[in-house]
Amino acid sequence: MTRDRKETDITKFNNDDTKNRSGKEQVLEKEEPLLDISFNDTSEISVPPRLIDQVIGQDEAVEIIKKAALQKRHIMLIGDPGTGKSMLGQAMAELLPKEDLVDILCLPNPKYPNQPRIATLPAGHGTRKVQMDTELARKKGNKRFVVSLIILIAIIGYAIIATSSRPDLQPQTLLMAMFVGFFIFFMLNQSRSRPEALIPKLLVDNSNSKRAPFNDATGSHAGALLGDVRHDPFQSFFYTNNLLLKYSNKSLYKSFSELVDKLFIEEGRIVEKDKKRNYEAVILKRGELKVLSDNNGKLSFVNVLSVNRYDYDGNLIKITTECGKSIITTPEHKIAIIDENQGIKYIKAIDITMDNKLLSTDSVILDEEDIIKTYPKKHQKQAFLYKRYLEVKEQHPDWGYKKISLSLSQKESKCRWWHNGKHLPIAIKAVNMLKEKGLIPLTLQNPKLPVISRVIGSLFGDGGIFTNLNAIFLSSKELDSVKEFGKDLACIFGENISQNSRIIEGGEKGHSWCYQNTNRSVIRFFMALGAPIGNKTKLEFHIPAWIYSNEDLQDEFFGSYLGGELGVPIVHKKGRFLNTLDVGITADEHTFNNRYMFLEAVRDYLNSKGIKTNSISKRSIKENKYLVRLLISTKYENLMQFTKNVKLKYCMYKTEKLLNTLDEFTSIKYNRYKELTESDIGAERAMQLLNLSPRALYYIISQMEEKA
Repeated sequence: MTRDRKETDITKFNNDDTKNRSGKEQVLEKEEPLLDISFNDTSEISVPPRLIDQVIGQDEAVEIIKKAALQKRHIMLIGDPGTGKSMLGQAMAELLPKEDLVDILCLPNPKYPNQPRIATLPAGHGTRKVQMDTELARKKGNKRFVVSLIILIAIIGYAIIATSSRPDLQPQTLLMAMFVGFFIFFMLNQSRSRPEALIPKLLVDNSNSKRAPFNDATGSHAGALLGDVRHDPFQSFFYTNNLLLKYSNKSLYKSFSELVDKLFIEEGRIVEKDKKRNYEAVILKRGELKVLSDNNGKLSFVNVLSVNRYDYDGNLIKITTECGKSIITTPEHKIAIIDENQGIKYIKAIDITMDNKLLSTDSVILDEEDIIKTYPKKHQKQAFLYKRYLEVKEQHPDWGYKKISLSLSQKESKCRWWHNGKHLPIAIKAVNMLKEKGLIPLTLQNPKLPVISRVIGSLFGDGGIFTNLNAIFLSSKELDSVKEFGKDLACIFGENISQNSRIIEGGEKGHSWCYQNTNRSVIRFFMALGAPIGNKTKLEFHIPAWIYSNEDLQDEFFGSYLGGELGVPIVHKKGRFLNTLDVGITADEHTFNNRYMFLEAVRDYLNSKGIKTNSISKRSIKENKYLVRLLISTKYENLMQFTKNVKLKYCMYKTEKLLNTLDEFTSIKYNRYKELTESDIGAERAMQLLNLSPRALYYIISQMEEKA
């Protein structure tokens, strides 16, 4: 993902420039103005204080809203996007009387604790009720504590006095009295009917509300990256736009019309139609179609629940970036832009200006600014100052370092060093090294991208970057695996980085190996790509969006991740089934939801390869630490499909173990099949008993015949 930093061309056109789906020219009737007001400038027009009086062009709806508010009735607003439904709803909330607002309380029910009572009080009285009951409960609690303490002291005192004449019985009696006293003390203070349990809970607090509440439930801000420009999927866009999506678990990049035409003609689809508007809609199954979307500031695929199409007879706007990306949309369509704080902001297409920066699925994955921003602020400042120095030098080639330093308000010594190519900012050195290796800018066309995907996938598994940023590493029980990791880094950055690498043998019996590389440019490169840094238990995992650009990148990424995290099964001792085949990640309370979403992405990948998966489970392993597991079906055909379609990376021993398990299971199934068929059980019944499909049985027989 990159941001277009160049100008944006905005073209507005009406239906004289476009045609509808039937190919007929659109003819627009001349519209009458909504308001007939004469004025020189907008300062002469007064804005009514009430929101209902600011609504223009919906006179009938305004009257109905006023009546509904007066009579306290419900109302349903139906209309196209941008026709004022939300504004009318806010206006109705403004019209409702404030004095009718109430606080809603949940009151305890001592007789039936599972059936609490609900009560309403005038606005503001609910808070007072809770405060009064809290104070009363505190006083009752203190009183109960004092009473129970007096009882405890009285019991112990009585025991001491009663046994004063019998010293030999005093220890036993005193011990018994203390036990009884503390038991009574504990029961009185832990009773269910303690005063704190009778404090009501405030469900709705309108004490500070100045008008009736209004909840905007529109989807107008749920932006999605549907192709060239990220925008709002709940609005309308032109049918020639391209989409970046996942259909039936396969990543695609195709035009909207091509996708929609396929959806509407598929057999068995329930299509809703409105012939008057030439409107069609189809409901999709969950998981069938996904689009790349903004999810809490991160990109991930989200489900599309329905698709509709219709003829549009209004104006359209075409937005084109300088790199050639474009989208055609309705004027009220919300477009995602980068704001001044580098955050995401949605504005209408008609309000887009040349100064706005749009998000687009450009071919550039990484540029030099992304590398610079991995450094601390002071290093970033020096790097951007150096870039400014180069700009001034290019604009004024006849200037010396003194004149440049004067224009930049910097010391002459600094510009003198830069003028001689010495003491460059540390971030610039990293950028220059990566440029020499052809990695900046990093594009989707870079031939090294599959290897980069493989390396970054392993960093989400058994690899990573140390917290102090002094090394990138991969750990494995197999020496050849870490050597292969080192070779891949050399393939990306060149053989000379081997001077920054080392392999450490670890474990009590020397059974594990760790490859480490301390090259700072290598570390910053993978940091900019989104590799996890430090203790992964406390980090959120986000798969880089460019991984989904093509199937090869996904195979490399998930293959190396599964190579580190896959739990390989073995045949059960009874030989009837395999034990667990799964993927597990540790998490805490804060990262559990993120881990669940990450494993959902792994599940989507496996499903796209024809591999069946089961549920994602959560198991506590210690306080505030959990194991989140994705279970994979261990049926014979599923294991066969897994070994065929998933190529594990950096783990030859797991691949061999998986193949050995499959061979052993194949032999067991074959021998069992022969026993069943020789005992006069038909082949079809034998397949049912062994839970085999015809395809799996054919594979088993062919494998055993080859061995024979």
